[in-house]
Amino acid sequence: MELMDVLNQKSIISDNLNLRFVSAQNGESEIRMSIDEKVLNPYQIVHGGAIFTLADSAAGAAAISFNDAYVTMDSFISFMNPGVGSELIAKAKTNYKGDDTCVIEVEVKNDMDLLIAKGMFTMFKIDVSAF
Repeated sequence: MELMDVLNQKSIISDNLNLRFVSAQNGESEIRMSIDEKVLNPYQIVHGGAIFTLADSAAGAAAISFNDAYVTMDSFISFMNPGVGSELIAKAKTNYKGDDTCVIEVEVKNDMDLLIAKGMFTMFKIDVSAF
């Protein structure tokens, strides 16, 4: 099974947050999230937790494009603008790759190219056979 097929398999989080994995290769990825009532907060803008999950998922997809399993070890995100529009697009790029960790920068923009959030994620390589 191809990596994109694996990433786009149905899951509760992907379904509820309308995540669609567009690409993941060479330490980079792109994920899109359609904006609807399921991801809005009481102010009718995208909930910060949904934006963070989108960014975290993009970081994870970029990391596993190296053909290893990774989990998030550390992260931070800064929100620049409210999440509005019809779609959010997260683009992740690996800044550093070591033996057991990689550091990935993620930008989240809306469909009007407005920067919504920017984050850094440290990913840790795991041995999935141990589970």
